[in-house]
Amino acid sequence: MTLKLGSRTAVVISSPDIAKEALKTNDQVFSSRTIPDTSRTFNHHKFSVAWLPASTQWRKLRKVSATQIFAPQRLDATQALRRVKVQQLLDHVQACCSSGRAVDIGRAVFTTGLNAYQTPFSPLTWPTIVRIRAMSFRKLYGVPWKKLEGLTFQTFSRYFVLLIHKVHAGG
Repeated sequence: MTLKLGSRTAVVISSPDIAKEALKTNDQVFSSRTIPDTSRTFNHHKFSVAWLPASTQWRKLRKVSATQIFAPQRLDATQALRRVKVQQLLDHVQACCSSGRAVDIGRAVFTTGLNAYQTPFSPLTWPTIVRIRAMSFRKLYGVPWKKLEGLTFQTFSRYFVLLIHKVHAGG
């Protein structure tokens, strides 16, 4: 059986026996991911655990992620920091609402996520780094914002084509 998720087709296997057979003969096909074109721009598909096919390199990166970055002890140790970063996001949104300014949701969420992930490794947050270097956020470290937006939006829009169309049409 197939299921259409926006413009993507998903294969649904409902029988354990058929699933076992499909995974035995086609495990590499089912375990690989569709790589967005925007991730190829900076060769992220060659080095990112999110886009690598199942391989020795992927297993090594996944192991480091599981044991060092996303280990329960590490996550527990940084929970308070993550709460602070989310509260800062909420405060920013509230301040924008109070003053009648528009909220750049993509930038706000990206900054919050990046700060929550990167702060345990470095005491500097992105806004601090931007002030220190007096650089535009969108040009920081040469990362073109449009590429990051494209990667996120492209992934989202593949699954929610009708929703995106409706939003863009003003519905």
